[in-house]
Amino acid sequence: MGERFSYLRNFLIFALFFAALVSARCGTGSEPGNPKRSFGTGLIYTGGLIRAGFGERWAVDARFLYDVTNTSNGDVKSQIIGARGYFSFRTRKKLQPYVGIEADYVSSKLNNGTSYDVTGFTTGGFLGLEYYLTNRISLGVDMGPYYIKLKESSLSQSASEFDFVANSFLNFYIF
Repeated sequence: MGERFSYLRNFLIFALFFAALVSARCGTGSEPGNPKRSFGTGLIYTGGLIRAGFGERWAVDARFLYDVTNTSNGDVKSQIIGARGYFSFRTRKKLQPYVGIEADYVSSKLNNGTSYDVTGFTTGGFLGLEYYLTNRISLGVDMGPYYIKLKESSLSQSASEFDFVANSFLNFYIF
């Protein structure tokens, strides 16, 4: 519970900082001009994404996250490969709220000479804000409930739960 609280606390600190930045920049001239959103690439915590936009309101992205954590039992290598769909509101403004859905494949492996592999999936929905710093660069933050199901292969044990997941990104739109 304490670890989840620290993630939530860090997310709220980031969200407040992001809101302060947005309100400081939105005082005048809240029109971004002609924001680009047809195709872009971006950074997310421990990974990257490729985004494609359709019309003014719809977008999808493919994402890949990778992380290695050192533990007393060995190195744990984890990766997530997934896709998201977005529907944006107020698309002519610098600050654009959005809603969306996500589905991901999860894989994790302990490297200490034993066979300990965990695989599974996550799926969920989210609400967020995307703020255009320029016509091609945007910051975003979102949060929502997700269903997470994981299975360990050698022991044939599985677990599932609902949890809140936070996400942040920096996008660069090429077109």
